[in-house]
Amino acid sequence: MRESPKTTLTRSASLTHFAEIAQQCGLDPFALVRAVGLPTRCLSDPDLKIDTHAIVRLLEMAAQEAREPAFGLRMGESRQLSNLGPLGLMLRDEPTLRHALNAIVQHIRVHNEALVIKIDEVSEQVLIREEFALDSSVPRRQAAELAMAVTYRILSMFMGAAWKPHLVCFLHSAPARRDIHRRVFGDHVEFNHDFNGLMCSQSDLNQPNPSADPEIGRAHV
Repeated sequence: MRESPKTTLTRSASLTHFAEIAQQCGLDPFALVRAVGLPTRCLSDPDLKIDTHAIVRLLEMAAQEAREPAFGLRMGESRQLSNLGPLGLMLRDEPTLRHALNAIVQHIRVHNEALVIKIDEVSEQVLIREEFALDSSVPRRQAAELAMAVTYRILSMFMGAAWKPHLVCFLHSAPARRDIHRRVFGDHVEFNHDFNGLMCSQSDLNQPNPSADPEIGRAHV
């Protein structure tokens, strides 16, 4: 008998902008939320802990019904640190981007219990990998693109709006249109890789945060 997937919880802040994008696509966000068994309160209470599998199913259902393959990406492209709750407050006060990424790796479970982030440094390059501790049979294209967009947003808050990663990689295949991917990440986006990840320079990690207060930051998580 096949075991049921382990339940992992994620803050409902992960659904920030879901209702807005769904309505733009002509969908009823509340009906979609109910269809996957989530309480409609998850669209208004960012600190509610909800089933990660249900979130992943919700995003895939919305993208399919809207015929919008970049649904998750559109949700993530305008995220702010505040959407990460206590973790976001901590990142805001880390002294450098390297410190912020290390904090994400150590504390991401505060926000999303299923997301695993790994950082590999090779030569002058840094590879930020993202994996989901979920049943491998569960489609997760939208969740992967949403998570990558949020990571990119965090990096760009340190590096500046004009900064772009060297490369963004996705496990899944390319969509028919890539205009939204280019708008969010720039021109260097590749599909059909063996991982979801983002590549930048090691020198980027030393970018200082001039408004950081490390003592305040560590008090938040």
